[in-house]
Amino acid sequence: MENSNGYEDGRDTFDQQIETIYQVDWLVSSLNNIHELLDQVMRESEKAVNAEASCIALYDAEDGLLHIRFASGDASKEVRDLTVPLDQGILGEVASTCETRLVSNPALNPRFDPSVDQKTGFVTKSLLATPIKWHGKLLGVLEVINKRNGSPFSKKDQRLLEIIANQAANAMGNGQRTVPVTQPG
Repeated sequence: MENSNGYEDGRDTFDQQIETIYQVDWLVSSLNNIHELLDQVMRESEKAVNAEASCIALYDAEDGLLHIRFASGDASKEVRDLTVPLDQGILGEVASTCETRLVSNPALNPRFDPSVDQKTGFVTKSLLATPIKWHGKLLGVLEVINKRNGSPFSKKDQRLLEIIANQAANAMGNGQRTVPVTQPG
C-alpha cells in the first residue's frame, strides 16, 4: 500500500531494498567481468521492484544510439540487440534528457514507442527507466517493465532504481571498465 507521497509502507519493503543495495554493492565490488556485472545488476533491479522484465541499453557516443545489450523477461531474445535512437520512445527520452521517467500507462504517453510490443506480443503496462551516467556522461539506460502485481511503479521503486543505476555507473566509470556497444564479428 502506498502513502500520500507515493511510497510503499512496511518494514519488509525497506528490508528488501536494503538487501538489494547490499547485493548490488557486493556485485560491483566482486565481479570483474563487466558483462556479467551489468546482467546481474539488471536482474537484481528487476527482482527489487518486482518487475516482469528489464533491460540495459548502452549509449554509443560514436553513433549516437542506444544499444540494448542486456534484457530479461518473455521477450528478451527479441529485444536484445535492438538499437534505439535518442529521439525514439521512453528509452530515448531518458537518454536524451538524463532524467528518470516513471510511466504508469505507456499507451497514453506520446513518447511511448509501441513497435517493440507489436513485434514481440509483449504488453507494456507500466515502466520505469533511469539513466546510467558517470560524471555527467551518459553510459546507458536501465529500464524495468510491468510490476508483477499489476500496480504501477512507485516513487520508492524509482529511487531504488536510481541508486542501482548509480552503482552500475560507478563500477563502469571508476574501474574504467568499458563495455563494447557493438558485438564483435
